[in-house]
Amino acid sequence: MGEIEVRATDQVVDKNPLQRLFGYPPITADEIKQLPIFYKDPQFEIQSIFYLGYEFTLLLFNIITYATFDVLTGSTLISIVITYTFDKIFSSYRNWLGERNISSKTFIDDRFLI
Repeated sequence: MGEIEVRATDQVVDKNPLQRLFGYPPITADEIKQLPIFYKDPQFEIQSIFYLGYEFTLLLFNIITYATFDVLTGSTLISIVITYTFDKIFSSYRNWLGERNISSKTFIDDRFLI
């Protein structure tokens, strides 16, 4: 722990051009050096895993879905169930895309993700 505190500036590095282009992590032992390496993230790529600003859009989609099916069916219960179903479909689709993304970027088969 003390070595990391002393050499903290050595642990935060820029990605080389190939890593930026293909997005792969360091894989050779001489790049890892038994110490953690942190990469600078000037494009804020970490934010792609969050909804970040889409919460209002998703809420608006749920409201419009509910209102549309309420007008079409005339039943509040059916509209709520359909809106819930659409929400779960989109959430599970986004979850599936996220797992596929993690699986491809970490080279771990998606069967091993919990």
